[in-house]
Amino acid sequence: MRVAFFIVALCLLPAAASAPLGARDVPARDRITLCDGRTFVGVVGKLDEDGSVVLVMPDSGERLKFSITEIKALRFDTDTRPAPDTVRREFVFRLTDDTRITGRIVACDGAKFTLKNDCLGRFEVPMSAVAHVTTNYFADISGLRNDGPGCLFALKNGDYARGELLPPAPAEEGGCVTEFKYKDGGETRVLPLAQVCGLVMPAAKTRPAEAAGWYARVYLANFDLVVGTLEAIGDKKIKLATPLMGEIEIGREYVDEILFTPTPRATYGRLL
Repeated sequence: MRVAFFIVALCLLPAAASAPLGARDVPARDRITLCDGRTFVGVVGKLDEDGSVVLVMPDSGERLKFSITEIKALRFDTDTRPAPDTVRREFVFRLTDDTRITGRIVACDGAKFTLKNDCLGRFEVPMSAVAHVTTNYFADISGLRNDGPGCLFALKNGDYARGELLPPAPAEEGGCVTEFKYKDGGETRVLPLAQVCGLVMPAAKTRPAEAAGWYARVYLANFDLVVGTLEAIGDKKIKLATPLMGEIEIGREYVDEILFTPTPRATYGRLL
């Protein structure tokens, strides 16, 4: 009996020794990479008013404070992130400020798209902010340029259509738009979404206004990319001021990585 007890105690000893005294229940998986290459792992706290990010060390509880100008990248805990629903994703919107965002089209009133996805919920995108739209990540219509009036539709059969985009039939409650409606001359036409490969908006004549602040490229769990100025880091959400979609909030569990840059042009990338 004593021998058996000794063997069990011996097996549990390494596990007990590996748990540091006073360790936090929260795993230390958030990661901050500084511009000088140093990396710190802990639990990211809120963004202070002075533009500093606090990192709490899980074992000692020590609070490290980094100016946002020192930070190159910030990565949140990945193990607790829920897998986004990729089955229902229909369209990839690429905006004129380099934002790449996926959503199901809930409504379109001729001035803006109303979209819904698993990371941002329901949100709006001004039509003037859209460079082009594709049905999935693999459809490439970046070589098409639309200098004419109206929208240019690229169809899956290789044909094209052009016209003024009109509000489609309202989606059912909780549903999504199933067709594009446009005016070709004096005639109204309808294109089922299943026939459309992509949509190229008229070339933008102006570039987005430059907000003051430290620019961030926020990569989400569903591979979307949102560009803007980081305004706040909360316990559950971050707040981003975007030049095209206004202020948006994103759940921390959906944020994969945030890359910072002081140069807005490096953030904007290609502008149409």
